Amino acid sequence: MKFADPLFLLALLLVIVPILIHFIQFKRYKTVYFSQVAFLKTLMNESKKRNNLKQLIILLCRISAVTFIVLAFARPYIPLNQQARLQDEVVVGIYLDNSFSMNGLSDKGTLLDKAKLEAIELANSFSPGTKFVILTNDPDPVSRLSLTKDQLISEIGKVKSSASNMEISRAVATLKTQIESSNAKTTSNIYLLSDFQKNFSDFGEIKPDSTSQVFVIPFAQQSTDNLLIDTCWLETPGRLQEQTELLKVRITNQSAKAYNNIPLKFYLNDSLKALQAVSLKAQETIETEVSYQNLKQGIHYCRLELDDYPITYDNAFYFSYKVESEVRALEISDENSEAVKWIEKLFSDDEQVKLSTMTSNKLQLGRFSAFQCIYLIDLKELSEGLQNALVKFAEAGGSIIMFPGETADIDNYNVLLRRLNVATYGSIQDSPLKIDGLNLQNHLFRDVFTRDYERVNLPSLYKSYPMQLPFQSLGSKVLTNNDGSTALYEFPYKLGRVYQFSFPLTSESTDFFRNALFVPVIFNVALHSYFPQTIQYELQPNTVINLKTDATFAVPESITMKQHEGNFSIQIPLAAGTTESIRFSTSDFVNEAGFYDLIGNDTVFGALAFNYSSRESDMNFYSLDELKAIASKSNFQLAQPETNAIGQYDLDSLNVIELWKYFIILAILFLLAELLVIRFWK
Repeated sequence: MKFADPLFLLALLLVIVPILIHFIQFKRYKTVYFSQVAFLKTLMNESKKRNNLKQLIILLCRISAVTFIVLAFARPYIPLNQQARLQDEVVVGIYLDNSFSMNGLSDKGTLLDKAKLEAIELANSFSPGTKFVILTNDPDPVSRLSLTKDQLISEIGKVKSSASNMEISRAVATLKTQIESSNAKTTSNIYLLSDFQKNFSDFGEIKPDSTSQVFVIPFAQQSTDNLLIDTCWLETPGRLQEQTELLKVRITNQSAKAYNNIPLKFYLNDSLKALQAVSLKAQETIETEVSYQNLKQGIHYCRLELDDYPITYDNAFYFSYKVESEVRALEISDENSEAVKWIEKLFSDDEQVKLSTMTSNKLQLGRFSAFQCIYLIDLKELSEGLQNALVKFAEAGGSIIMFPGETADIDNYNVLLRRLNVATYGSIQDSPLKIDGLNLQNHLFRDVFTRDYERVNLPSLYKSYPMQLPFQSLGSKVLTNNDGSTALYEFPYKLGRVYQFSFPLTSESTDFFRNALFVPVIFNVALHSYFPQTIQYELQPNTVINLKTDATFAVPESITMKQHEGNFSIQIPLAAGTTESIRFSTSDFVNEAGFYDLIGNDTVFGALAFNYSSRESDMNFYSLDELKAIASKSNFQLAQPETNAIGQYDLDSLNVIELWKYFIILAILFLLAELLVIRFWK
């Protein structure tokens, strides 16, 4: 016989307690002399002997009860072979990968079906009384519970394929935490059942732990062929009614074979708008284009589809956006500015751009969020309030177009320009210049020229400000002069843009407003002014959504997110935001790709499109040889389901006879014997 916890045998010293009690309670007799005591003396001697025997039996029962209780806690066992030993209480952690990649085929159906069968066999290989913790990619409260074998098998049967995924190191760390919380004094075996996709198999991040053993059980894909839509994007930033969209689509072939004439379908608001055939070589990525037109304003639901089997979860790609009927522009100038009439005349009859005007002494800063672009025309100075409002406007995604005043306070201007991290102005110069360079790659000149622009008469500058770029500038030149200086810069700032001209828009400074270049530049700046729309989101936990609003939008107290075609609906409280945006988190409740409408104040004011993670579509898995090489350098063991090795992990526990239950029974019997002696021995 051996003991699993031999140090507990020190508690045998507790047998002193009943011995001390026995001697303390032992009665001392006083001798009393009588004349005739022969009969009484005989009777007393017999009674004394019987009482001493009773007390001795009670003492032995107590000593035996204490002894057997201590021996039971020392966990005695009889080994059936030399290697067998009784371990501490074992809690088994099982990670069952139920990500989409486990939908691949195996000889027993999908890999997930096969993994579920192996997990059940694994559970049956352990001795009765073993506790289990199961973890899947889903955020499930069951993963925080300690389960019996029957409960575990029941939970395994409920596991379904999920869009969620998890790194291997995170799965091991989570299981260790749950095992430790279930019982502080335990050893743990952790089993990882997965196809071990390289994107999520970060074995190097698993921290060594002497109290646990990690077993890796791989499931190999029969085929890793997969054709998927990587992503898509729209060529132009703004979304306007009657605008022709050019959609770029990136498609990847992860197979070792070629695909020919695979149909690519494009649906707009559930109506098929385009159908084209795509062909890809093995391991090739291509980009193709889809052209269509936004015929109406409002929310547009767009879907791209490919036909591919057996990996089907990434065959559809969703995106959505909101089409505006017009661009709202604002022109700010001093009173009696001659340039105002040129700007107003340009946009007076245009249906795509709606122009509003303000003078510098009658600004309504709170209305700025209602516009997409602001023209600053020949202002002498910029007040502190105006500067703050412009910075905030650009940060949110608006466009600022700046023509400095002919008598502008340059120091005042440069305060704002430094805050926007754009070029600063020097002193005005009256040297005649000629614009002779156009950056035709800039979006302002797309589809503007049908012939060589060198044959076009370009504007002249009579007065201009030299511009000096900041140390780390992201600006790009749009118009350049014949002396190498720049007449127009375009700068990104946060979500917005700044278009900075070097000259005032006056007849004394330039003939730009009379030139043919005036219309496409000023008009296209407005058309390309937009507040960014995120057309699609990747399914991830706690995705934060930040939606731009304008001054006309009444921010609701809460938002209802409803599946566009489905029954899912949930109310979302708003997070901290600003009056120009609403911000909220999707938490962990969005787990299916598709469209979700945003409802506030009983109105659908937006829509979100969610797609499954592209990382899950990467069909690169660790081979068996690669896993063996990693295992040789790491602290985990490799097991193969095909070798039936799973049922061999708990042999140590099966090759011993545990005796603690018998010692507990003996302790109870001696305690009962003590009670019977005290009750019935008179």
